[in-house]
Parts: sequence; C-alpha cells; structure tokens
Amino acid sequence: MYYMVFHATLNLFILLNNVLFLFIRIKSDLTIMDQEKKNQAAKEKAQEENDESKERASEMGRCMKEWAQYGKENTGTGGFLQQTGKKVKEMAHGVSESVKNSFGMAPQNDDEDEEYYYYPTQHRRE
Repeated sequence: MYYMVFHATLNLFILLNNVLFLFIRIKSDLTIMDQEKKNQAAKEKAQEENDESKERASEMGRCMKEWAQYGKENTGTGGFLQQTGKKVKEMAHGVSESVKNSFGMAPQNDDEDEEYYYYPTQHRRE
C-alpha cells in the first residue's frame, strides 16, 4: 500500500513538474513574441523616420538648387558671394601680413615692384 501511495505521489509530482515547465515555456515564448513585436515596431518607426529624413533632405537640396539658380540668374556669373569671398580672402591676407610684420616674421624683400603696406606697428618709436 505504501508503494502505491508513493507511486501516486511521484506521478503527481512529475505531472506538476511538467505542467510548471510547460507554463514557464509558454510564458517565455509569449515574452519573446512581445519583444519581437516591439522590435518590429521600432524598426518600422526607424524606417519611417529615415524615409522622412531622406524626403526632407531631397526637398532641401532641390530648394537650394533652385535658389542657387535664381541667384546666378540675378547676380551674373561672378556672383555676389564669389566677389565677397575674394574680398574676405584679401583682407585675411592683409591681416596675416600685418601680424607677420609686427612680429618681424615677414620676409625682407627690397623689391620696389611689390605693393608696400604701411602698418602703424612697423615704424614706432622705441
């Protein structure tokens, strides 16, 4: 009789263990499926944002191209920005030459053909 009770208890324990294992497996499968759904939703959202960014960049490029064409037609081939760029370059060169001269780093040329720039720091009293 004790054998039958022990056998029945053992079978019940095995059955409960299998049910518990099945429950854990189903719960983990559901968790994995939920995570996959979240990952898929995140991928879709990222793809939509990527497409929107591409669209905006394309639209901005098209507008900039039209704006450049408009500027070229209205200001001529040389363009205002090109002329301004040359002026800024010349000014920057003048400033760098002034700094070199004030620190005595400018090359000493005795050629009279070159333009001479007077900088107040060159001939100061000592």
